[in-house]
Amino acid sequence: MSSSTAPGRSVAWASTCRADSSDLAVKGVDAIAEIVVTKTGTSTVAAVGDEILVQLPENATTGYQWSVERVSGPLEVVSSELALPGAGTGAAPVPGAGGQRLVRLAVVAPGLGAAELVLSRSWETSFLERFEVEIRARPATS
Repeated sequence: MSSSTAPGRSVAWASTCRADSSDLAVKGVDAIAEIVVTKTGTSTVAAVGDEILVQLPENATTGYQWSVERVSGPLEVVSSELALPGAGTGAAPVPGAGGQRLVRLAVVAPGLGAAELVLSRSWETSFLERFEVEIRARPATS
């Protein structure tokens, strides 16, 4: 079944997510800001050199996986990986447990950009959900 996630519907871990500043967390990391986005339809401002981290729930054992459908403007995909619960803690992964799809986007130039991801099964032509984010990139400040 092909559908689009309605604006305002959270596809984040917390079902209580709201469309406000709590949907974004900005952290300074070695003079590069990391902007975390967990809600579809988010629009934010970033500087050249910043990274956008899109975090979406994913359980690959269902066959559904998030994939980057489109990236436009001053954005480039840096990485896309599945992070499982307990990763990096030494704990054994739980079979069948879901995790988070982590997609890193680099802001490489000023301008307006967008990224679109879809949740689908590789053998099907339709998708279950769509995630969109819009980034207005400004020049880096010295």
